[in-house]
Amino acid sequence: MICTFEKKIFENSTTGYCVAAFRTDDTSVPAAARSKYAHKDRKVHFTAVGYGIPATDSIDLELEGKWQTTKYGVQLVIEHFAEIIPQTIDGIIGYLSSGLIAGVSDITARKITDKFGINALSVIEKEPKRLAEIKGLSDKKIKKIVDSYAQNKSLRSIVSYLSPFGITLNKAVRIQEMFGDKSMEVLNERPFELCDISGFGFKTVDAIARKIKCKPNDKMRIKAAAKYIMTEVKSEGHVFMEQKELRYRCFELLNDDLKYVSVTDGEIRECIIELIRAKNLINNNGMIYLPHMFNAEVELAKKISERALTGVFQYPNLDSVVDAAQRRLGIVLTDAQSDAVKMCFKNNLSVITGGPGTGKTTVLKVIISVYESLTGKSDILLAAPTGKAAKRMAESTGMPGARTIHSALGLRSDSSEAESGIEEGLVIIDEMSMVDLSIAYKLMMNVHSSSRIVFVGDADQLPSVGAGNVFFDILRSECVEVTRLDTVFRQKGTSRIALNAEEIRNNGSKLLYGNDFNFITADTDAEALEILKHCYRQEVDDNGIDNVQILAPFRSRGETSVKKINDVIREMVNPFVGEENELFCDGNKLRLNDRVIQLKNVNGINNGDVGFIKSIYLDEDELKHAIIEFTDGIRADYHERELDIVDLAYATTIHKSQGSEYSTVIIPIMMSHYIMLKRNLIYTAITRAKNKVILIGEKRALMAAIHKNDSTKRNTLLAERIKMYTNELKKERDEENE
Repeated sequence: MICTFEKKIFENSTTGYCVAAFRTDDTSVPAAARSKYAHKDRKVHFTAVGYGIPATDSIDLELEGKWQTTKYGVQLVIEHFAEIIPQTIDGIIGYLSSGLIAGVSDITARKITDKFGINALSVIEKEPKRLAEIKGLSDKKIKKIVDSYAQNKSLRSIVSYLSPFGITLNKAVRIQEMFGDKSMEVLNERPFELCDISGFGFKTVDAIARKIKCKPNDKMRIKAAAKYIMTEVKSEGHVFMEQKELRYRCFELLNDDLKYVSVTDGEIRECIIELIRAKNLINNNGMIYLPHMFNAEVELAKKISERALTGVFQYPNLDSVVDAAQRRLGIVLTDAQSDAVKMCFKNNLSVITGGPGTGKTTVLKVIISVYESLTGKSDILLAAPTGKAAKRMAESTGMPGARTIHSALGLRSDSSEAESGIEEGLVIIDEMSMVDLSIAYKLMMNVHSSSRIVFVGDADQLPSVGAGNVFFDILRSECVEVTRLDTVFRQKGTSRIALNAEEIRNNGSKLLYGNDFNFITADTDAEALEILKHCYRQEVDDNGIDNVQILAPFRSRGETSVKKINDVIREMVNPFVGEENELFCDGNKLRLNDRVIQLKNVNGINNGDVGFIKSIYLDEDELKHAIIEFTDGIRADYHERELDIVDLAYATTIHKSQGSEYSTVIIPIMMSHYIMLKRNLIYTAITRAKNKVILIGEKRALMAAIHKNDSTKRNTLLAERIKMYTNELKKERDEENE
């Protein structure tokens, strides 16, 4: 049906979803869908809904879809649309100046048509260099017009094709960025390649594939399912999956929502074998890996083994230098702490582990001082997985310049390659339990062979968010020199937080309560939420919003989930004042002055960094941007469509809080969280607090967490590989010495 846009009724600027009024000469429009008002143009007027509909009457549209009865009446649900390019001078002027093409005003449009007439659009598309013939058009403006025209045409084709599947404008942009001018070819012939794009789950892509009549047992579909599941396995923290389990999960996924079993185990097995032969998957004795994960595990194990067996320069006067450092710093080390310091100068790689209050920071201060005395150098790198952890490391040691691991390696994102090596003589990595396999691999492959490396961490905390359990595996291998600091210094004024953390770590439940460690009883999630609101307001009033953090076990499930808490707290501390102060991205709503958290390592901003939206503005194309200022003073500009890597941060998950420290931590803990309640979870949560912990909920939930160890074993063979390579190297050296 040929139609003309009349007016916009509603539009979500982020998703591209639009409700609009149209007019047409087509009499096939159902009577119930027609506007009941008399229109002077005597055309049929109706309402349609869809994604990415061009909001201009300068071009006609060919609409295809289904009529659907809604609470607003009968509307056309658009499944496909095509632009009908105008064939008159006035029509072309209207199209170019409609706002669809960036950089083209009415004046510019007339200049283009004055020069090229009816062929103006063809010139822009096929002979763009000829635009330079128009006086007053700079090279920069020409490029903007040409790029926008091409992008507009390509993007609208993608949006139109995918509109029945509710694909947002942001996701359509990602398709275009990934495949460029081959986007439609991919959609029509190889739709499962979309699974390689973040945000495209297998089921969404599978629905798109049905549009091209893809058979359930098509090899393309089966292979996509297998690769997708392996990616999901990685996001679950695992490094590999047993082949039998992979086949089972493929079978479940591929036959879900089908009336009959359409994909057999034999077909799945055959496709997995073909993926292995093509090196899209690695089979290691029945353990299936993504290639980059297999390489990372093997090479990291080799590097750790080599360093574990590599001695460094011996210092006969080490004892006296350590004693002198203690006197200089006014520190008295315990025997275990002294051993930890000396260990770092006897080994190329060493590990220090211990909980809060066990003196890890004290040991690091002495190590730094001893290194400077022994070498006469200050080439020391202090690094941590997050910006906050690095900042805390600098503050606690009194040594400025601590960096994130990403910054030290020149990593622009988690998936990028290192752009710089680490040459410092002493490298200390704090919060090592947070470091996943991929980052640990990149770190170890880029540290100079002569550098001393010290890993510092708490083995009782949660494992890394990313795949692997590197710190625990290093400890488990028993091939690397380790000092365990397990004594909490119970001096006068010792925080109940540290004492209770030690008690929980040891599976004890005799907790000490007082001003710095509170438990407030709540019988229901709704009651807990109300108490939480009151506590948050009070603590923010007393300490400032930067110093108070809510930590919850679940991200999106229940009344005490991170999502629910964020929505409630935001309405309390930063209520709605107008649409001009809001941004939308993939259903996520953010406001001016919102407290937000970065979700990915991108362009110098680290995953877990917290900041505030300081301003919202419109660029020259009238697209919204947000300026976010993070706690370290860094300001970053985000296009509205880039805000899918940012979320509200009044509350965060306990997992996301690793490496951070706050003055006050408020933790809801209910039996509704039971599936998540584990000792390392509650231990990690309370050790994020410097001055005060407020637990809200049910005592039995707290006891359940304390007495339930983390039974979820991650699929990783790093410890076993370290042992194997260490033994092989020892054997080789023994044979060489014979």
